[in-house]
Amino acid sequence: MTWYLVESLDLPTAPMSIVAKEGDHREWSGIRRFKRDEGVDLLDLLIQVRRHATPISQTITGAKGPRLVEAIPIVGVDGDVYGIHVWVGETEPSTPPRPAAAIRWNSGELQVQQQLESWMMSTDDADGFKRVRSPGEFFRKVVRFDKAPELIQIATKPVAGHTFDATITVLHDRGHLMCWQIAARTRDDEHSGMRALTHDITDVSPPEIGPLETLGLTAEPDPDAPAAALLAFPPDSDRAIIALWVTKAPSWVDWLREGDIELIHPDDQRELARTTTILAPDLPGHDQHGEIITQARIRAHTETGWQPVSITSRRYPGPAGERLHIIRICKIDQAESGSPPK
Repeated sequence: MTWYLVESLDLPTAPMSIVAKEGDHREWSGIRRFKRDEGVDLLDLLIQVRRHATPISQTITGAKGPRLVEAIPIVGVDGDVYGIHVWVGETEPSTPPRPAAAIRWNSGELQVQQQLESWMMSTDDADGFKRVRSPGEFFRKVVRFDKAPELIQIATKPVAGHTFDATITVLHDRGHLMCWQIAARTRDDEHSGMRALTHDITDVSPPEIGPLETLGLTAEPDPDAPAAALLAFPPDSDRAIIALWVTKAPSWVDWLREGDIELIHPDDQRELARTTTILAPDLPGHDQHGEIITQARIRAHTETGWQPVSITSRRYPGPAGERLHIIRICKIDQAESGSPPK
């Protein structure tokens, strides 16, 4: 008697996969495994759920006798079924499925789109729901995410059929830590970008956190202290975006706006883009630990709406560094910036 999580993130005609069984990862197993493990063939039933986005509950008699099957769709913002909770057992489930939700990262608009179910996985505040969020805001509650650069890379430069599976540690608004599984798949059709399922598996996989993350949760940061972030340069856009705050986002930065990713002043984007060339590893005399400082303006809670800053950029190690930099942001006053904010 088992809850499964099936992903249907690819094209409607593409095969579906099992990504979790009772909260344990299942490495994108084919759904034919149901027949081997549970004695029932669920292919037609799951295709019907995927096509109509409606739940199905029925008894199926298979090789191991009658089995009650419940299939509950997980629907994305576009109305497509991104995943399916599947129960197979001799009786009705004694517990509900683990929380899971659908998200979409649109590479063209550089936005993360979500349903209310996704929002409510880490909060009790339904009134504060935002359907569209910047990547930096979406990941604001993430305490530990070791594979973040890989996810950012494939989401901003999608290659059809690329899959991603990882666990992250997330802080709930109530103050407890959670362990989530992220199962994602890229698309390069009219839905260019990445689709994903977030799956709360805290009950079987305790959240991991190290001393640095613990310090970040307990320390009260200086509001004027430098902040660290990952800055992504999507190949099909002229806008660099803060994809993930490594430290807590400074309180003076005005970054919590629904669907608005214009955190860096448009007139400063060109200078930041030049850093990808200056820090390129194929340049003569390149220092892999080299840094470059760029003056820019960041949207802030000021009279003008912008705060002059210095952005110290370093190329992220490995191939991801082509489109990803580690940056340090420091406030500077108007006199130092050399030009008034606009």
